[in-house]
Amino acid sequence: MTGFDCSGLIMECLKAFGLQAHGNDLNSQGIYNWATVGGQIGKTGPGALVFFGKTKTAITHIGIMIDDRLMVEAAGGDSKTVTLDAAKAKGACVRIRPYAYRKDLIEVVMPKYPEWMRGI
Repeated sequence: MTGFDCSGLIMECLKAFGLQAHGNDLNSQGIYNWATVGGQIGKTGPGALVFFGKTKTAITHIGIMIDDRLMVEAAGGDSKTVTLDAAKAKGACVRIRPYAYRKDLIEVVMPKYPEWMRGI
């Protein structure tokens, strides 16, 4: 089975635009650490990354905004969800939700994207 967890989905997006090297694999915390270097904290909008967890050093989930209110996320599974049957049983999927729907929202960060990407 192939599929995405939340950080895998975001890494695939970043790799598609050449912002992360193919073969590079960061978890949600690693993406947070990358995005906050030069990124704009609190800036929402398409391409902003939404981080969830307990603290800024304990990030456990990530989504990517598609407008000022909505994000795309891979959710519903956990680290033990490794088969299609398990994913179906847990309701794991890629979905669109308001970015502030979870109670463990930590921060929204607009990474420092290259100039050519702004406004895409």
